[in-house]
Amino acid sequence: MSPIFYKDKTTAFTACVFHHSDIGGRVSSDNHDVFEEGLFIPFVKLYDRGVLNQSVMDMIRWNVRTPDEVIGDIRSQIAANHVCAEKICQMLRDNGMDSLDDLADQIISRTEKSMREEIKKVPDGIYRAEGIIEQAKGKKIFALRSQWR
Repeated sequence: MSPIFYKDKTTAFTACVFHHSDIGGRVSSDNHDVFEEGLFIPFVKLYDRGVLNQSVMDMIRWNVRTPDEVIGDIRSQIAANHVCAEKICQMLRDNGMDSLDDLADQIISRTEKSMREEIKKVPDGIYRAEGIIEQAKGKKIFALRSQWR
């Protein structure tokens, strides 16, 4: 996650979510807690005022099965956040905007209006749905059942 600065103010945040498959833990689909899953890193700055926190990168490097690949993946996430920040700032400049506040308000307002219009079209009644998720080895089946009135 990275802050986006525009006109010397924090304007937004960008985040790149990525699954790093070779980080610690058991190689299994039936893990039960975070310690079986891999490396837990509390919130910490990877960069501070543009300076890389090398200690964090070293800690990750020394705790993964494929350090060069994982560090490369992290660098690609950093690059993705950088590109997103550049594009957001470019959009603000191109449209003469000082912030994303008015745009966010418009999106929320239009979304609420369209959702309310669509919900009004649904006839009164009881609606049921079910989704089933099976684990890879078929040991557990999770079912989600919902009812909407």
